[in-house]
Amino acid sequence: MKKSLVVVLGGFGLVLLIFASLSWYFNQKMHEKQALLVKLDDLSTQVQDHKDWMEHITNQKIWYDSIAKNEIEYRRKNSFSHELIRQNVTEVFSSNKEVERELLSMLDDLLLTEDRILNDISKIGFKEYGYIGKMREVIHQVEETFPEFDQQILSLRRHEKDYIMRNDENYAESLHKEMENWQARGNCPPELILYLQYFDSVRSRMQILFAIPNRNHYSNWSLNVASVQSNLRRFRGEFIRESYSLSNDSLTMQYIISGIAFLALIIGSVYIIKNITIQVSRLQRSMNEFISSNYQDFESISPQLPKNEIGQISIQFLKMAGKSNGMFIYWKIVYPDEPMPCMRRMFNWKNSMLK
Repeated sequence: MKKSLVVVLGGFGLVLLIFASLSWYFNQKMHEKQALLVKLDDLSTQVQDHKDWMEHITNQKIWYDSIAKNEIEYRRKNSFSHELIRQNVTEVFSSNKEVERELLSMLDDLLLTEDRILNDISKIGFKEYGYIGKMREVIHQVEETFPEFDQQILSLRRHEKDYIMRNDENYAESLHKEMENWQARGNCPPELILYLQYFDSVRSRMQILFAIPNRNHYSNWSLNVASVQSNLRRFRGEFIRESYSLSNDSLTMQYIISGIAFLALIIGSVYIIKNITIQVSRLQRSMNEFISSNYQDFESISPQLPKNEIGQISIQFLKMAGKSNGMFIYWKIVYPDEPMPCMRRMFNWKNSMLK
């Protein structure tokens, strides 16, 4: 009986141990995927913040003077931001070197394009620095030196500002046309030639930065950033699918192990109940045979009893029954008219209770 219980309980315990081990494994894997997902979301947020910063300083021309004055500082800040992004990429994709190399290569291209953008902006300037600062310094000197040309200079300045604010080539062409007409009249101040050179330098940098179709630095940068973000979104989707797959596998495993444990419990219970039933039936048959033999045929009945706790209890009980029967037969032969002492005590106790 003990062996049966040990086997059944041991098997059930083994199933529970396997269940706990597999549950720990799947939970650990899901935790790792979720941790990577959190880091990937942080990385995506970091890339978006960097993108917003670059768009702000590129599209808001009020920053151009600051960049022209502190270009090295802006480059250092940009490189530091990239270094943090690269560290997070390495941490998130350390298990997939191919993806890591792909993203780092894209970030290298992105950094190169951003350095070009910062260089263009620093060359352009806005008020006091860059080509715009030099251009306006020249035109202010011309205004002071030739006040009689205020109307012509004002017209040039209007085209200049419209071009810088709108980046529209029509305004640049209008400025060039006015300069050509003025030079054709023969009274154009020679300093305006330098002014036009600075304006063309601004124009050239603006075209490189924004206007050249499919080759300007800003559109290339936008495409690179969009590509990085698209890849991060794709990898995030893969992480979510893997986490979902692990969750489904864990749930399926739990159903399977629970079914096995339930089936093992039923089989074990049926086995124990059947075993006990068989042993009880054998015990009952043996006791009936022993009683039929007038408590004498113990030796022939003993081997039929089960070799376990039930059998041992039965053997002791049969021995006791045989001894008790022998004492009863002996007393009746010697003292046929006298009840046994135990019966006498019981009779006296009954009489005392009746009184």
